[in-house]
Amino acid sequence: MRYENPEGSAKRSHIVTRLPTLIGRFIQHAFKSQTSDLSHVLPHDETLRMLDALRGRSSVTWIGHMTVLLKVDGRTILADPWWSSYASPVPGLGPKRYVRPALAIDELPPIDVVIVSHSHYDHLDLATIGALPNRERIAAVVPLGLGDFFRERGYGKVVELGWEESTTVAGITFTALPTIHFSQRRPFKLNDTLWAAFAIEGPSGVRVYFEGDSDYGPVHAKIGRRWGGFDIALLSIGGFHNSGVHCTPEDCVRLGMDLGARVLVPLHWGTIYLGEGPPHGLPARFAAAALDRGVRKEDVWRMRIGETRALPEPRLARGPRATTTDAAEPAGALGATVG
Repeated sequence: MRYENPEGSAKRSHIVTRLPTLIGRFIQHAFKSQTSDLSHVLPHDETLRMLDALRGRSSVTWIGHMTVLLKVDGRTILADPWWSSYASPVPGLGPKRYVRPALAIDELPPIDVVIVSHSHYDHLDLATIGALPNRERIAAVVPLGLGDFFRERGYGKVVELGWEESTTVAGITFTALPTIHFSQRRPFKLNDTLWAAFAIEGPSGVRVYFEGDSDYGPVHAKIGRRWGGFDIALLSIGGFHNSGVHCTPEDCVRLGMDLGARVLVPLHWGTIYLGEGPPHGLPARFAAAALDRGVRKEDVWRMRIGETRALPEPRLARGPRATTTDAAEPAGALGATVG
């Protein structure tokens, strides 16, 4: 089985056009310090203080890269958990993080649900998902084809979703939504598992959009018409040298606005070198584009790694429900494009 991006999506850049960036990334990882400016990283004691201050409230904590800790209506969700030093199948090679995760695994609160957007090593980290404690009490909600990674590591419930399928776990509804990306963990095994964003909705009505990785395309306006009205969108702004895979900061703003998201949060920067120059330039570009498009300054959150903020209060407008599955059973492939 081979999955494809939604109709009208940009095609992935040919490797020849990406060679200068790839060579630059290799040199940066192998021979240079990543950055001397770590002003986007909170001191560890402040991270712990902020997390404790919002204990009991719905909140988001940026652990680093695309890893976030979400508290939604009393439940704790860990998204795209990556704690390893390298995003690679070979220890000591590949993209190396220059900022440690904001919290150690043993500092995390008890996790109710883990979600993973796709199979890439900086999003699906087997060492991390195998190290989380009390896995028999954790539900894993993942796109089609990724469930076995969690079953093999003893997760209590595992549900695989196709695009526009939903499941409710511990009172929180998760819906897998289309994105423009790809999947691969081994040579010659391209797009053999699905990739997805997630709509997360709590019983209070609060709605969170977690992107994972995506380029921008016409599919996002369609998602906005069907599912729009998010209180907050957690967006991936790095790696845009590769079209058909990631979006520019400016297009990420368009993506969030197409979704009808009230608060926009740029993530996926400031943790590993992605080849787009100084990392602090990316969130600055994102914020400038958002302001140019009329987004209020207070609705553009330039979070620091380790920072916790309370989620926005839910608003009334809600999108439709998708096909809902039981959390213990795998879902079918509704909405997924298969080639």
